Parts: sequence; structure tokens; C-alpha cells
Amino acid sequence: MLKEISLGLGAALLVFALIAGYDVTPFIFLLLVGGVFLYMANARGMLKGFGNTSRPEKKQEISFDDIGGQGSAIKELKEALDFIRNHREIQSLGIRPLKGILMTGPPGTGKT
Repeated sequence: MLKEISLGLGAALLVFALIAGYDVTPFIFLLLVGGVFLYMANARGMLKGFGNTSRPEKKQEISFDDIGGQGSAIKELKEALDFIRNHREIQSLGIRPLKGILMTGPPGTGKT
């Protein structure tokens, strides 16, 4: 409600200044530049409480039980995940850390 009141009051002041004979072109230019900066800051997420309508992201809990597929592939993915989670313990055993995982298969089989 405060936003609507300030917009109405600002428009009324601009109209009053225009009728009174003042040059309002610089004020309109400054308002446009300020609006562009506010829009850019809001789009980048810099203004959390100022009209930002994005919702907080919900963390999805997905386990390997939710994923269908070959049992051996799931087992290998679990081992790779264990390597990633416990990389210090794996390095202390003298095993090289993973540099990446190459997943192959036809399109639409859930490699991502």
C-alpha cells in the first residue's frame, strides 16, 4: 500500500511541477535510470526484500531407491558417491581421486 501511495504522490508532484512551469525532463530521466537500476538489481537477486517475488528453493531429498535402473549401475554410482564424499579417507589409502564420471547409454535413460 505504501508503494501505491508513493507512486501517486510522486506523479502528483510531477504534474504540479509541470503546471507550475518547471522543466521536469531531468526528473523523468533520473526516474527512468533509477527504475532500470532497480530492475537490474532485482533480476540479479540483489534486492531480497524489495519486490523480489522469487520463492526460496526447496531442497529435494532423492535417494537411490527413487531411481530405477540396473542394479550394477546403481552400485557403481554409490561407490563413486562414496569416493566424492570421503575423498580424504580415499586419498589416505593412496587411491587417486575421481576426475569425472563418464555415463553412457541411449537418450532418455536418466544419465543426468
